[in-house]
Amino acid sequence: MEDDKAERGGTGRQLIGSLAAAALIVALAIWAVTAKLGPTSIAEREGAEERAEEAEEAKEEAREDAEEAREDSGRNRRRGGRN
Repeated sequence: MEDDKAERGGTGRQLIGSLAAAALIVALAIWAVTAKLGPTSIAEREGAEERAEEAEEAKEEAREDAEEAREDSGRNRRRGGRN
């Protein structure tokens, strides 16, 4: 009968050890994923995309302004420099 109790106690310890190992694996998996992606990575990516779009818009506006300035300059030359 003592062997039965010892065997049951060993099984209980094995079960607790297995559950602890499983919990550790889950915790490590969660840590690895959040460390790799980061809790704010989506916000950071959206911010980077927004900054890139704003920079592109600024370049486009500068291009349009330069084009308008060239057109205005050409009109003034044709008029002899007068408005």
